[in-house]
Amino acid sequence: MSSSEKNSSEYQTFKEQYAAYKDMNLRSKGEENYLQELTEGESELKVKIMTLAEMIQKAKHAVVYTGAGVSTSSGIPDYRGPEGVWTQYENGVESRGLSPLVLQQCEPTRTHRWIYDNITNEGSPFQYCMSTNVDNLHRKSGLVRHMSNKDTSTPNLSELHGNMFLVECTVCEELFPVPTAVETNDQNPLLHDLEDPCPQCGNRSLRDIIVSFHSTFEDVPTMEGQHDSAWVHCIKADLIIVFGSSLSVPSACDLVDVVAERGGDVVIINKQRTPKDHLATLIIRHPCDDVVEKLSLFGL
Repeated sequence: MSSSEKNSSEYQTFKEQYAAYKDMNLRSKGEENYLQELTEGESELKVKIMTLAEMIQKAKHAVVYTGAGVSTSSGIPDYRGPEGVWTQYENGVESRGLSPLVLQQCEPTRTHRWIYDNITNEGSPFQYCMSTNVDNLHRKSGLVRHMSNKDTSTPNLSELHGNMFLVECTVCEELFPVPTAVETNDQNPLLHDLEDPCPQCGNRSLRDIIVSFHSTFEDVPTMEGQHDSAWVHCIKADLIIVFGSSLSVPSACDLVDVVAERGGDVVIINKQRTPKDHLATLIIRHPCDDVVEKLSLFGL
């Protein structure tokens, strides 16, 4: 990064907001080593997979919560793993992530496809997916999110932190897909108005919908509806499976508490410890793709 980029007013604002976010992040609390990655032994993993299969078969209303760990096998780096984007940032290593062109070429992983297959299977207990990912891979797999006030489709996806391949019009409140990811960089890391006119109303009122550290419902109008839809499903859920999330960023991660407080089972599939582990009925320290592959042996 050039010195001019580091000294830009927006980059300075970003650094201040990141510092405030760190204080809020649940991984900053306590003495737990959240960075270390763990892996189950083969015999223990087998028992846990059987237990999870039984939980799914008994569930009436199951939901899925995903984080960056579901996308790493597609080539997209995570955020808080040992080589994650924010881990490197903390260590003073500049990381610009993947280019928009590379992101466009990434494909859904085995876990994305497993989630889609189960949510769209009429005989499955899975009803809904909520994700903090912005990589568009859930939509690419076939899941559907709410796109406008006129949208009459039944959504099965909430993108809690936005989507790099969608923009919204602040006038007509429509969402529109874009062919390449909305790009931010170190000089301009925050939400931005775009120069293109809205395809619906013609106003130059398009902006990206990425939820940054400082964002509120006022900043990203679609954020509230995405969170509310996920919350409604969590109230109904008797099972939530967390795939590849550090579960450390409020308020998205607090949706897990909603399920637990109502007596639902919480399953966490993540190689690192999380601040929500105490809520879990079952924890599996193993790659997400391997877990769903083993579940397929049970017809799931």
